[in-house]
Amino acid sequence: MTSNTNSSHQGPQHPPAPVSDIESIGGYFHTNRIEIQDFRYYALVVDLRPRIDFERDHLPGAFHYVPGDPDDSSGGARLAQEAAPRSYMPDPLGTLLARVRPGQRVLLYCTSGEPTARNLAAALRLQNLGVDVLPGGWDSYRQWVRAGLELLPRLVSWRVLASPLGCETSRVLDSMGAHETHQTLDLQRMAGWTAGSRQAAGTQPSQEAFETAIIDRLRDFSAERPVWTSFVPRQLGALELPPALGDAIAVSPLYRLDVPLPERLRHWRHSDAEDAGEPASGQDVADEMLAATLLGELAPDLEAQVSAVGISRRELPVLAFDSFEPAALSAAIRAWLGEEDDADDEDGEDRADEGEDEDGESSRPA
Repeated sequence: MTSNTNSSHQGPQHPPAPVSDIESIGGYFHTNRIEIQDFRYYALVVDLRPRIDFERDHLPGAFHYVPGDPDDSSGGARLAQEAAPRSYMPDPLGTLLARVRPGQRVLLYCTSGEPTARNLAAALRLQNLGVDVLPGGWDSYRQWVRAGLELLPRLVSWRVLASPLGCETSRVLDSMGAHETHQTLDLQRMAGWTAGSRQAAGTQPSQEAFETAIIDRLRDFSAERPVWTSFVPRQLGALELPPALGDAIAVSPLYRLDVPLPERLRHWRHSDAEDAGEPASGQDVADEMLAATLLGELAPDLEAQVSAVGISRRELPVLAFDSFEPAALSAAIRAWLGEEDDADDEDGEDRADEGEDEDGESSRPA
């Protein structure tokens, strides 16, 4: 999300077509519930709250501007009274408004609907700008986010990858996400937290920003295809998983990763070194201490987390691969998912029965 006025954010040339229910689950939970268009409809979204609040979280794509701050010598009251032409409005507001083309709209919001947004909107409308004000301001948006996080996780089918090492599931999700047919949600990366890492959680977003990022992704997902994520605890460092999302993950089909120990340790060491900003160690990847840590602490910890859910979940075929190298991992995922690897096959036949066992039941991931 954009956090300053120097961003390269560009508004759409034309308002996008409405998102349909078929295209994404965002159609089931639209921003019209808070009486505004979809965030991407607006050429410019302006947050008028104090900067400390903006930095904690803000609407997707929003820019920060406070009338009367040190960068605005005119003050919001005079701006509303004089309705200065856009080209003469104080920077950074004038710079932001230069992005808005005829026919495009601007969205303004304050903390809870105070006059600041309404006064600025009145001034901008006198300059023939189309301006919307978020009713109830930020408080209204946060209520919308909380309601959405209760509803949207229930509208998709989840597939959960389980490994004692979060860096492994993140790499698999990256590989899946490179293909447009796969929907992925890497909650660990979004939370700035990695399961099984020897490094303490780094800089994490605020709880509000974490929730905004989640709902922003959820609304783009299609209900027609599963969403892949990793098995995570409900507490990720300083952040909490939204309850409905945690419940959905807890009861969804679970897939485990099977990787040779030397490759697992090599990747673990490399990922931890990256997180610490250090070069990877040249130590033997089969080091007994690392192996003992991996097998003696992390794996049982994952088992304890899975068992602690207290719900019988369906476990599905293991994803086995020999290397985290992108090409090898991508090939293993394609084979595991039963995808066609022949680009010349044009008949699009359904090969679901290729994975059937002797009883006629598919062994392929759902």
